[in-house]
Amino acid sequence: MSISHSLTSLTHNNVPFIWSDEVQQAMDLLKHAIISSTYIHPIDYTSQDEVILAVDSSHIACGWILSQVSKGKWYPSCFGSITWNDCESRYSQAKIELYSLFVPYVQQKFGSSDSKPSQLNSTQNLLKGCFKIWTYIQMLQ
Repeated sequence: MSISHSLTSLTHNNVPFIWSDEVQQAMDLLKHAIISSTYIHPIDYTSQDEVILAVDSSHIACGWILSQVSKGKWYPSCFGSITWNDCESRYSQAKIELYSLFVPYVQQKFGSSDSKPSQLNSTQNLLKGCFKIWTYIQMLQ
């Protein structure tokens, strides 16, 4: 049985959602595994290495990963996701794509131009175009 089994069983149909000690222990183990992972690296904004925001979205939710490319390898720094509420889930696909680009900036509170990603990785051409325009506008300020 995997560490996450007790967590994923909460998502099954017709299973009552009960946050037990076993579920809490699984959550604590997974959080510790992520926090202590040697694979997650902080972003080095003093280097010339690219910082990349990868975004994926659907009508249900969006997820994102902020990474830095060093020596040809992607190193994730932080990640997140958000589930859309009932109103947001009815947005048009274009609006969902734009909103999913906005979410990481709000969650991570990107402030200075040094902390903003320099590239967007997405399968959505609309999103890539919007990111290019937004990056250009930031350069003009």
